[in-house]
Amino acid sequence: MGFDFEKSIPREPPWLMMLPNEKEEEENPDVRVFYSFSNKKIHTIPLPDMRGKRCCGSFQNGWLMTVDDNLDISLFHPWSKRRINLPHQSTFKDQNYEGCSMEVNRDMHVRKVTLSDDGSLAMFVYGVGDLAFCRIGDDDDAYTDVVGFYRAGDVDVFGHPLMMGEQIEHLVMEDVIYHMGYFYAVSKGGALCRILFEDRFHALAERLTPKLDKLIPYTLFAYLVPDILTDRMFVITRDVDAIFRDENGIYRDDLDDNSHHKTTPFDIFAVPLEEEGAHAGTLKTFTKVESLGDRVRVLFLGYNSSMIVMASQFPGLKGNHIYFADNILERYYDNPYGCPDSGIFSLEDGTVEQLFADRFHPILSPPLWIATPPYSHH
Repeated sequence: MGFDFEKSIPREPPWLMMLPNEKEEEENPDVRVFYSFSNKKIHTIPLPDMRGKRCCGSFQNGWLMTVDDNLDISLFHPWSKRRINLPHQSTFKDQNYEGCSMEVNRDMHVRKVTLSDDGSLAMFVYGVGDLAFCRIGDDDDAYTDVVGFYRAGDVDVFGHPLMMGEQIEHLVMEDVIYHMGYFYAVSKGGALCRILFEDRFHALAERLTPKLDKLIPYTLFAYLVPDILTDRMFVITRDVDAIFRDENGIYRDDLDDNSHHKTTPFDIFAVPLEEEGAHAGTLKTFTKVESLGDRVRVLFLGYNSSMIVMASQFPGLKGNHIYFADNILERYYDNPYGCPDSGIFSLEDGTVEQLFADRFHPILSPPLWIATPPYSHH
């Protein structure tokens, strides 16, 4: 059994967690900085247990996932100060950054992570887009990879039909989320998969959709968000402007006056999750979503487990907008700018309002959306 998460309705929308600037760090090196959209204020909260750690995930139950310099991975609850240790990073099957520095391994190996609603399972996107899981509270001493397979009726790259369970290309996963009893993952090309457990230690990735390549020319990064109003899964793609390098591949701060990369468009596609009648067992199709509703849904995307809330319930939020934090780390790891690409994207007119572009956000811990208290813990 895992630890028990008692659900609670947060008092306000997610906060944006950031590392302190020089002045804030001089006053207290153990603080993390949180911005509240409801009162437009910055809160500095001492969290000595977080010092020097990379935060690689946050969840709607208030917990965070951290990796330290020794590559120890743990869950940490910032409000209760409780910590739960998970298997060491070296126990993932593939070690794609073997031979790299400890800093690169700490910052790059764990890409995204989410938890089951009861807190008994953690599902990771790691390395170059592999999936792995561990059971929390069961003394698991290693992570177990998820095996990929395709639905009957799918075809390979040559158009030949595939049998159920037959595996072909490796899908590079980018996001993972838990919804209504299942883990779902999405690939770099926008293919949606559902994770099925054969038993406690064997899981398969069932492909539900084709890729988005024919519908959209870019899928720099893809996110998953379950719709709170319908039985659909949102697949959200994010693109950014080109990286600003000179002809020798060196970063140039005079090629742009603000940043080396900027998010341009987001696109949202909906996938139905129910299976009925003749459509059962076939690949599902995407439907383009043009609007989330002016005073209805708001999305929060980044290294956090993606969140969706009702704008009408939280004064200060903009409906029909995507609040995003910079998590395109693998493309810009060696740059001197940190992680500056956070903002608010309008689905109505496509404009972006930058967030805290005047602060330096180190690679160690990019800005991250975090669920607000109160939360019960056991």
